[in-house]
Amino acid sequence: MIPILQTRDLNKHYRNSAVVENLNLTVRQGDIYGLLGQNGAGKTTTLRMILGLIQPTSGSIEWLGNPLHRTLYSRIGSIIETPGFYPHLTAAENLEIHRRMSGIPERESVMEHLKLVGLQQAAHKKAKQLSLGMRQRLGIARSLMHRPDMLILDEPINGLDPLGIKDTRELIVDLQKKRELTVLISSHILGEIELMANRIGIMHKGRLIEQLDYEEIQGKNRHYLELKVNDDQQTAVLLERQLGIHRFQVWEKGVLRLYEGFDNSGEINRQLVVHGIEVKELAIRADSLEDFFIHVTSQKELN
Repeated sequence: MIPILQTRDLNKHYRNSAVVENLNLTVRQGDIYGLLGQNGAGKTTTLRMILGLIQPTSGSIEWLGNPLHRTLYSRIGSIIETPGFYPHLTAAENLEIHRRMSGIPERESVMEHLKLVGLQQAAHKKAKQLSLGMRQRLGIARSLMHRPDMLILDEPINGLDPLGIKDTRELIVDLQKKRELTVLISSHILGEIELMANRIGIMHKGRLIEQLDYEEIQGKNRHYLELKVNDDQQTAVLLERQLGIHRFQVWEKGVLRLYEGFDNSGEINRQLVVHGIEVKELAIRADSLEDFFIHVTSQKELN
């Protein structure tokens, strides 16, 4: 199947500085694609190039196998950075202005999209009275009014409180199903992307260093035995000297991850207790998306 969006050797240089290098991004129809990276990795620059807001230094961008040109931008909705509104106008009035300027004929589209993002009760609230999360929802409503095939969101949960993050995440997943949208979303908040994306791209210092389905990440992730104890240093000594276990990490204070000895967890627990270690928790777990991200970026640093 031809990808809905693809970049080929996309580059952006400012003077002698490379912000994006040889980027080959592939987004399939129906994906919720999470573009991950630390601040400064090149995510926003990449999205700006895709949307025609800045010109690439070299490389190409394709839409369904053809060069992406201005006539196709109507098939994409987007929010780059924080959405702006007229503060003294209501949510409905802001969308009405956008409807007229965009030439959208259906007047009912305003209330339809306010309802779509759960803001029908706030239709007559002034934009300046809306919370950051509500303004983010209003921005999504505005970006969907022309019924695009793809939605591009740049750090949409940045700065939101936990409830706002949850609401925005659930909204994006729900919209993808209801509208059969393709969603390209950039973020550095890995735990939230893990809950919504089916495909992941990891950017590091302007380069795309990994691109794979989330199921593939789960297949690559290591399993480990997690120990929560009252003394991680003494536990580490006992693991090596008493049990012959060497493949482990002290992950944080009081927490160790063992990458061998899964089938001997009972004996590990017994030996620790015998030697006076308080075992607060012992469980087999798998690496998270955050663990995978840290692993691949640290490996790239070593290389």
